[in-house]
Amino acid sequence: MLPSGPEGDMPVVEEGGPITVTLRDLDPERLDVDALGEAVEAAAAIAPDVDLRVVVSGDFENYVRERDSWAPVQEYVQDRLVGYAIGKIVECADGSAELLVDASVVDVDRDEYDSPTRTFVHEVLHLLIGRRGETLNGRRARLGYQRGSAIGSFAGMAGIAGEEFRVERALSDLGYPLPDHYRTELGVFVDAYVDSLRRPFLEWEATGEVIRFTTPRLAVSSSS
Repeated sequence: MLPSGPEGDMPVVEEGGPITVTLRDLDPERLDVDALGEAVEAAAAIAPDVDLRVVVSGDFENYVRERDSWAPVQEYVQDRLVGYAIGKIVECADGSAELLVDASVVDVDRDEYDSPTRTFVHEVLHLLIGRRGETLNGRRARLGYQRGSAIGSFAGMAGIAGEEFRVERALSDLGYPLPDHYRTELGVFVDAYVDSLRRPFLEWEATGEVIRFTTPRLAVSSSS
C-alpha cells in the first residue's frame, strides 16, 4: 500500500510550480538557501506536472522508514559499501510524490563535488521513469524470487545498475556530467564487493564451517 500524503499544509517555501519544500530536524544556520532554491527550480523544470513535495531532513534514514510503507524499506540504511544514500522518491496514494533528501545535500560545508541540483534532478528522473512504467527497480520481487535467491539477487542488481545508467545518461544529456569521483570510486567498490562474496567461501574452505553471510548493498550513486 502506498502512503498517503501528509495531512495539512507543509509551509516553508514554494518554488517552480506545484513543488513545496519542508525542512525537518535540521539546523537552519547550516542550510545553503541559494543551493536549495536552485535545486528545487531544476526539479520543477523537468517535472512541471508532478505534485511534488521536497522534504529535507536531518534524520533522513528514519524519515525514509516512516514515510515509505514498502516492507523492505523498514530495513533501510544510508551507509553503503561505497557511498552514502542521500535521496529517495516516495510515491503517495493520492498521486503526489515526495522527494526525501538528507540535509547534508544542502549543507553550507558540503564537499565541493556534491551538487544539490544534480541530486534533486537525479531523484526526479527516477520518478519520471517509474511513471512511464519503465522502472527496473524491485526486479527481484517482480520476477517472483524470494530474498536470498542467488538468481533473484543478481536480477535485482542488474535492474538497479540498468536504471542508474539510464538516469546518469539522462543527467549528462541535461548538462550534468558524471562527477570524476564516480569513476575513481568504481574500482574500489568492485574490489570490495567481490571480496565480500569470496571471503565466506575462503573461510569455509579453511575451517569447514558453514557460515551465513549477507552481501552488502549494491550502491555507488547518491540515490536509493
